[in-house]
Amino acid sequence: MNPGNFSPYPREQQGSWFPFPPGVSFDAFSEAFNRMKENTGVFLGAGAVAVILPTVINQAVSLVNNMIFFGSVAGSADPTNTTAIFTSTAVGLLLSFAISGLQFGCYNGLTLMGIDAIQRRPVQFRVFDGFQNFGSLMVTSFLLSLITTVGLLLCIVPGIYLYGLLCMAPMYASAEKLGPIEALQKSAETMKPFAFPAGGYLIVMGLLAGIGVCACFVGLLYTVPVAMIAFAYLFLANNPSWQNNAVVQNPIDGGPQPPTTGGWTPPSAG
Repeated sequence: MNPGNFSPYPREQQGSWFPFPPGVSFDAFSEAFNRMKENTGVFLGAGAVAVILPTVINQAVSLVNNMIFFGSVAGSADPTNTTAIFTSTAVGLLLSFAISGLQFGCYNGLTLMGIDAIQRRPVQFRVFDGFQNFGSLMVTSFLLSLITTVGLLLCIVPGIYLYGLLCMAPMYASAEKLGPIEALQKSAETMKPFAFPAGGYLIVMGLLAGIGVCACFVGLLYTVPVAMIAFAYLFLANNPSWQNNAVVQNPIDGGPQPPTTGGWTPPSAG
């Protein structure tokens, strides 16, 4: 990529058997590291919240679930108690899908911070900005988690496609205040030409975030924000209304610089 290259939306890489979405490039990951280095302190704090908050709530819900069905926080060691085990597992799975709204809310907030960093605005702690329109976000996240899990169970490949297809939905539900079905539909319309490569991009993001586990989980405080900054590049490149003057910018340094005051959020859809 060359600094200063800009092109109108839509933009896709040619010369392949399937089109790559704008923003899908390993350059986006290196630039995400650069943006992280420029704003390390605030992103580390946000990363801590994004990692710890959903984990603590998920564990608390799991303990309560065990207490309700087995009378013990440790669950049941009796393999013959199949009814309770099945019911507890089903309820736990549904609750984990619901709790995914908390996770996606944190991810949305990190994405908003990533957008500020990419567009050279002062980066402030905005994790909880990702929880706007929370009811819709919860339902959207639940449906997204359910759909992609079913897809993964169908020999994995459909799950990768569906995740790439619907990956923008939580941001649409929260930041653009769309309803769950509207958010999923808009994501599908936006990413349909690029679902498979976007799914691959998201897998790389997940692997990048997972590297933090190797450092006794503390590394997640660094790698999770970097992964979400990389997602911010993908989001910006595929959503021109979020760009200054509705221009899709390459994930590079240089070129026209946006205003440098305040944390920016686009107008609500509609």
